[in-house]
Amino acid sequence: MNSITIQIGGMHCAGCALGVEAALEEVAGVKSVAVDLATHSAKINYEGDALDMAQVKKAVEDTGFTVEG
Repeated sequence: MNSITIQIGGMHCAGCALGVEAALEEVAGVKSVAVDLATHSAKINYEGDALDMAQVKKAVEDTGFTVEG
């Protein structure tokens, strides 16, 4: 299993983090997600050689937040 950590802009509360986590868990290939509100980041564990970052970005943006960097 592979993993990537992304920075997320705009999260202010635990509810925000839970929403982002739920959205990312729906992305194809994603096996687990851990969102850290304190660091404004999400660690995504996924199967396969690559993760579709366009889908990741869309999932985050659909919850009202942004992928930074």
